[in-house]
Amino acid sequence: MKKFETVKKMSLRLVLALLTLALLGSLLCGCAAQSTSSGKSISLSDITVDETANSLSKDEIKTLGEFLFSKNVSITDANGKKAEISAYVAFVAAYRGYDMLEKNFDLEADRPKLDPLPKAAISLIKTCDKDGKSLASVDYSELTVADMESIINALKTDVEKESARGLFGTIQYWIGVALGAVTNTVGFGNYLVGICIFAILFELLLLPLSIKQQKNSIRQAKLRPKEMAIRRKYAGRNDQPTQQKIQTEIQELYQRENFNPMGGCLPMLLQLPIILILYNIVIDPIRYTLGLSAQFSSALTSFYSAAKAAGGLGGAVAAQQRGTIEILSHIKDDGIAAFEGLKDFLFIENGAECYQWLAEIEGKIPSFSLGSLNFGLTPSVGTFNWLWLIPIITFAVYFGSMKLTRKFTYQATTANDPQMGCSNNIMDISMPLMSVYISFIVPATISVYWIFKSLLGTLKQFVLSRTMPLPQCTEEDIKAAEKELKGKKHSSPARAASNTNGQKPRSLHHIDDDDEPTAPTPKNVKKATEEAPAEPEAPKTEEPETPIERAPIKDDSDKPTKD
Repeated sequence: MKKFETVKKMSLRLVLALLTLALLGSLLCGCAAQSTSSGKSISLSDITVDETANSLSKDEIKTLGEFLFSKNVSITDANGKKAEISAYVAFVAAYRGYDMLEKNFDLEADRPKLDPLPKAAISLIKTCDKDGKSLASVDYSELTVADMESIINALKTDVEKESARGLFGTIQYWIGVALGAVTNTVGFGNYLVGICIFAILFELLLLPLSIKQQKNSIRQAKLRPKEMAIRRKYAGRNDQPTQQKIQTEIQELYQRENFNPMGGCLPMLLQLPIILILYNIVIDPIRYTLGLSAQFSSALTSFYSAAKAAGGLGGAVAAQQRGTIEILSHIKDDGIAAFEGLKDFLFIENGAECYQWLAEIEGKIPSFSLGSLNFGLTPSVGTFNWLWLIPIITFAVYFGSMKLTRKFTYQATTANDPQMGCSNNIMDISMPLMSVYISFIVPATISVYWIFKSLLGTLKQFVLSRTMPLPQCTEEDIKAAEKELKGKKHSSPARAASNTNGQKPRSLHHIDDDDEPTAPTPKNVKKATEEAPAEPEAPKTEEPETPIERAPIKDDSDKPTKD
C-alpha cells in the first residue's frame, strides 16, 4: 500500500509537471497570434454581389466561403515535401494565378496567370468536396472571378493600430513597456541582454516569496525527527490500516505544532502565472514591448506565415506559430523592404496602412543577435546548424538544475523510497526532454531565457540554502523524539519485543492482541470470572493430637495369663 501511494503521488507530480510544460509550450507557440489557416472566426455577412458578374447568389457564396475556410488540403512542393495548408489559402493562391494542388508545386517559381483564372479554384473545391454532398446546393462549375473576389473581400480584416487591452492585457502591456525600457537602457538595445536583466529583477521581486517558502521548509525539517519516530513505531507494517494510522498521527503532529505542509505551495502557485506572463510578453515584442495591437500582431504573423503563392512570405507553410520575435528578427536583418508585400496582402483590408505602422517601429526594434549569431531564429530538426546547440544546452542545464535544486531543498521522508527514486529519475529525464522539444518550436531567444531562468533559480536556491540552512535530522534526534513519543503513549512490551526479535510484525487489525493466542472464553463465564472475587485459600495447619493419640500403646504380650 505504501508503494502504491508513493507511485500515485509521483505520477500526479509528473503529470502536473508535464501539463505545465505543455501549457507553457502552447503559450510560447501560439500566444502571439493565430494564423490565417486556423483559429480565426469568420464573418461573411457583408458580401457584395453583382448580378451581371457573379454566377452564385449571396447565400451560395457564403456557404462556399465557410466551407473553404473549414477545410485543409495536402500539397507537395518541388522537393517532394508534403504539407497541410488551409483550403482558403489555396483558394487565394488560385485567385492570384497559382495552382497549389499541382504535383511538385514550386513555391518559388514565377508563372503566368491561369487561363481561365477560376480553373484551379474549381479543382480545389472538387478536391475538398469529395463526397459531393457538402456543397450539393452550389453549382461551383460556373464559378467566376467575381465570385472569388466576393469571398476574398468579405474575409478581409480591417486591422487597428491600437485596441482595448482589458485589465489583464494592460498589466502585461506595462510589464512589456518596462522590459523595453530595460532593453534600451541597461541592455544596450539587445533583447537577449534585456530579458536576462529583466529576469534578475523579477527574481529579486519574488525573493520574499522564496524566503517564505524556505522558512516553511525549515519548519518541516525540524519536525522530521518526530515524523520519523512515528514511522518507526509502525516499522514493517505495510497494510492499509497501519498506513492510515501513520498519516493520521503525522497530521495530528502538524496540528499540534501549528504547521501547514501546504504553506510552501502558495509561493509556487503565485510564481507560475508570473512566469507564464513573462513568457507571453517575451515572445510577442510587437504587442507588448512596441505597444501595437494584438490585431496587428496577428495580421503580421498571417502575412509572414502565409504561402508565397497566396501573397505571404512563406515563413511557415504548415502554419506553425512562432511568435513575433522571428518576424522582427527578419525585419532587423533584411530591412522593412522585405515586407513590402504587406501592402497588397489579400487577407488584410488596410495592408498599406499596416506597412506604414511597421515602418514607424522599425527603428525601435531591438537586436536579437549576439555577434553574427541570430537568436531570433528557430532551430530546425531537418537542418543541422549552430542553433542545435541551444536545445542541447537547454537539456544539460535543466537536467543539472533539477538535480542540484533537489539537494538544496527539503525532501520528504519518503524521498529515499525506491519507488520515489524511480519516479524522480523519470522526471529527471522527461522534463528536460520536454524542454528540448519546446526549444525546437520556439525562437532561440526564448530558449536562452529558459536557460538563464533555470540557472538563476538554482543559484537563488543555493544562496537560500546557505543563508537559511535546513536543520539536519540525526539518529540522536530521532531517538529523542521516540522517547518523547513513548512518554506520551506507552506501547505494549510484548509488541515492542515482537518488532525486534525477528518475528513478522502484525497488522493494526491485531495491534492489541496478546502474543500467544488463547482459547475463546464464553462471555457469561468471562464476566462472572471478572466480577466474582476469588475465595482465599485457607491456610494449612496441623490439627492438635488428642490424649488417646498421644498415649503410648501398651504392649500386653509380656503380661502373664491366668490358666
